[in-house]
Order: sequence, then C-alpha cells, then structure tokens
Amino acid sequence: MKDIKSDLSNIEVLFVDDEEQTLKYLSRAFSSMCRVRLGANVDEALAVLKESRDVGVVVTDQVMPGARGTELLRWVSENRPHIVRILTTAYADLNSAIESINRGEVFRFVEKPWTLPEIGRASCRE
Repeated sequence: MKDIKSDLSNIEVLFVDDEEQTLKYLSRAFSSMCRVRLGANVDEALAVLKESRDVGVVVTDQVMPGARGTELLRWVSENRPHIVRILTTAYADLNSAIESINRGEVFRFVEKPWTLPEIGRASCRE
C-alpha cells in the first residue's frame, strides 16, 4: 500500500489570496503535507504557473483586487487542464462560482469561512 503522505509531498499546491495572513496560515498548515506555492493576486499566480510545471492544484479566492479567481481558473482550465481547480469565497458571489463550475473551470467550491480540514480535503488529497 502506498504511503499517502509521501505521495502528497510530490504535489505542488498554489494558494492564491489577497489576505497575507490567510496565505501565511495556509503555508504553515500545509507545507508538511505538500509543496506550497503562494500568490497574493492573479498576476502572481500566473507568474508561478508559467514558471512551474509542477503545480497540481490551484486554490484561489474569488474576490481580489485586479482580477477575480474565476479569471485565473479559466486560464488554468484552458492552458493546464490537468490541474485541479478550487475556488473559495466569503462573498455571496455564487452566480460566478456556479457559472465557473458549469463551464468546467472549477473542480470544487469551498465557501469561506472554511476550516482547515475542508481545504485539506479539497486540495491535498490523492
């Protein structure tokens, strides 16, 4: 039987959120389970994705300055369809989330405030 933790250590997860504290929290919580990359906005996330071919999961907030998480996930869907795409939001922006899910841009939607186990099950699982 495979050791799940060792398998997860080969996965690179990109967390994207404009709240610095959230990124620090996610990095601390998941860096022992998987390789963590961080982006404070869509532009930073795109730079990471263009630099690294190892990203297997993108977890992004929806509402950020500049561009929305769904715009990032649309790019990922079109350019790296193998990447698992997860959208989070605290806002009642369910119409864009539903539209993004229906177009196949989002694998999973997690509503804020989320718990660590919810994000873990959504992002660092085999």
